[in-house]
Amino acid sequence: MTSPLPASHGPLEDGRSRRWDRHRTTRRAELIDGAISAIRRHGATVGMDDIAAEAGTSKAGLYRYFADKEDLHTAVGSHIAADLVAGVDAAMARERDPRRILAAAIDAFLSFIEADPEPYRFVVHRPLLESPATRDPLADYTSVVATHPTPGSSPSRLRTPRRLLSQ
Repeated sequence: MTSPLPASHGPLEDGRSRRWDRHRTTRRAELIDGAISAIRRHGATVGMDDIAAEAGTSKAGLYRYFADKEDLHTAVGSHIAADLVAGVDAAMARERDPRRILAAAIDAFLSFIEADPEPYRFVVHRPLLESPATRDPLADYTSVVATHPTPGSSPSRLRTPRRLLSQ
């Protein structure tokens, strides 16, 4: 028996697999939101049982969408990093003077943490897991400030804080 397409075309994909991909992406986002709610309610040291309960599923349900605790931790961290980076970037974009850009970035960063400290604590106090972190969501926090261009300058100008502050 032969397949309808040569092997070079890869596996056949139908509408059902695309719908399931959307479902998995949506459900994973819901579970991340549930994890963040559990972190806010129970603190940064929240356990998987509390995360599952807040997300309306079981621990086994979590593990259908996340390979392990590290994967969930990284996904939550990336979500929080995206929110923080968006806030810092927006604050920096409102300013034109390099010193004010730096001050706006620091203020936005600290305001974000002060307004909602537990999710930030969850990210920075990564649980001691058996495997090393494969992706560091914290890297996004500093990269936006370091590479944000100022009017009439190159991004490298902000990479040297001493130079920026002495202007």
